[in-house]
Amino acid sequence: MGPSHSSVISKSIWQDVAETEHTSDPVGVVDTEDANPTDQDLVGMSVCSVDEAYDMYNDYAFRVGFSVRRGKQRYNFARKTMKTKMFHCSKDGFKRSTGKGCYSKIDGRTGCGAYVQFDLHENGMWIVSKHEKLHNHELVPPSKSYLLRSHRMVSRNHISYLTNLKSSGVSVADGVRFLKTQSGGSPLVGFTSRDTYNSLCTDALNRLDGTDSNTLIEIFKRGQSSERDFYFDFEVDLESRLCSFFWRDGRMRRDYDLFGDLLVHDTTYRTNKYDMICGPFVGMNHHCMNVMFGCGFLMNEKIESFVWLFKTFLRSMDYKSPQSIMTDQCAAMAAAIVQVFPSSRHRLCIWHIGENSKKHIKGLRNQKDFLDIFNCLLKYTDTEAEFEFYWTRYVYDDGYNI
Repeated sequence: MGPSHSSVISKSIWQDVAETEHTSDPVGVVDTEDANPTDQDLVGMSVCSVDEAYDMYNDYAFRVGFSVRRGKQRYNFARKTMKTKMFHCSKDGFKRSTGKGCYSKIDGRTGCGAYVQFDLHENGMWIVSKHEKLHNHELVPPSKSYLLRSHRMVSRNHISYLTNLKSSGVSVADGVRFLKTQSGGSPLVGFTSRDTYNSLCTDALNRLDGTDSNTLIEIFKRGQSSERDFYFDFEVDLESRLCSFFWRDGRMRRDYDLFGDLLVHDTTYRTNKYDMICGPFVGMNHHCMNVMFGCGFLMNEKIESFVWLFKTFLRSMDYKSPQSIMTDQCAAMAAAIVQVFPSSRHRLCIWHIGENSKKHIKGLRNQKDFLDIFNCLLKYTDTEAEFEFYWTRYVYDDGYNI
């Protein structure tokens, strides 16, 4: 599989535009090989469609060093057709602050006024009538332009290829590394690892066509009719596709009544063919054995998804909250716990803390005797003050360098 970067695709677009200019009225195309991209004026250039207009401006943005965002359009109401289309720099305007939510995305907009306007000509061509080239922010070097949002795209071939690798036992991360090696480096792949996971998630959601979903709901309904204390619930998106579900039986409810002071929730497992996130609710009985309290599946790890799952679990248990909840270090999950279980103590799993220490304090872990001290502090200190006292003593007073 070759590179799928927009610069490769758009080269043919520029060639088509150049050929069109020789046969149409507007001014011809400027030689882009010798001209400085930041000085190039697009006024007078023409394309055949709005999609080609976006590709042309996006290719220009790639060479200059900024990302593109689609803007407003005007219509000819008599003909019911679009007559004007605008494309802006992605840093155009400012976001409105709503003040809602525990976490907010960083606002990278600067009110940049760079834009291009295409007008529909009588001959059916879209012609650039206005082009503002001045930006009020720093431009990205050409070597980093491939990281900008409008220049990243996961093609259908890539999705199909990575899906087949995953079904054969190859992880998505290994598949992406192979594509980077095969293409000759990250810039030539045309997307990032996060884009890959998002695209695979969207593809899995689109393939959830209802056949298996309806079968699952029917199984839940039969379980509810045959067992008095069987509980289930599910959530669908705006297109009525199943995106989350939860169930528990009567045995799980009775176990929770007896041993529900500690609740462990882990979302490590993704073993189903739809790549949904499996989130079991587990506890421990008087024999120190694991017991299941319920199980849910989610399509993503957003805060609202965890809020729905936790509220559903709490409703199924007659709103009896656990004393302690143990999870991994997931910010979205922590935010949902604050909303749904405000009176419960949130604890982090020791195993996950140990795994994260390999990333964040690798230098300390390599020092002599540190691992013994670290494991002792994790397992045998009972309070936060006790942990802070011994951590400070061992790390700073005993000469360990962070």
